[in-house]
Amino acid sequence: MTKKEFTGYIKELQNYYNQELNETEFDIWYNSLKFMTVERFNYILSQLYEVNKFMPKLAEVLDMHKQIPYTVGKQEKKIEGHCEKCNDTGNIIYTKIINNMPYKYTAVCDCGRQDRYDGRQCVKEKDKSDYYIPTTEEIDLQVKNDRPSNEDIIKSMKILKNSPIISEDIRNIIRENFKKYNK
Repeated sequence: MTKKEFTGYIKELQNYYNQELNETEFDIWYNSLKFMTVERFNYILSQLYEVNKFMPKLAEVLDMHKQIPYTVGKQEKKIEGHCEKCNDTGNIIYTKIINNMPYKYTAVCDCGRQDRYDGRQCVKEKDKSDYYIPTTEEIDLQVKNDRPSNEDIIKSMKILKNSPIISEDIRNIIRENFKKYNK
């Protein structure tokens, strides 16, 4: 968490409890809490607002941090090879027709690049829900790979980048995208 982000939350905290930290206290708080992510700090403060009638002490903030279970930021998964199904995103968007209306849904690709969310597995009872994201295997989703690969796109851009039958605007767009994909 940056000092600027921290300062914003501390101002909010001071306004809420109508009490200010002096400069020394502010520095001690920041040095003790800067290891947290902004999201984590915000969550802890929201929990403290619910239970504290008075301005919390630094020790209370740190205790709340220890009490509330959390997972450290999502680690980037190093998976070899390219997934043609999800184009390396880990998610697949699909359309389901219900009562003649198309609805967009998402499923977790079986390539393993994305973790599955399951609200039924939340630790706190109040956070539990029936919402979850199914895997493609669970719903037996057959993914058709009918979109071009990045290599196919690059080949097409090479062919079209100087074509006389394409407008100058389109040619400029192709050139810009070709630079981006050809790095």
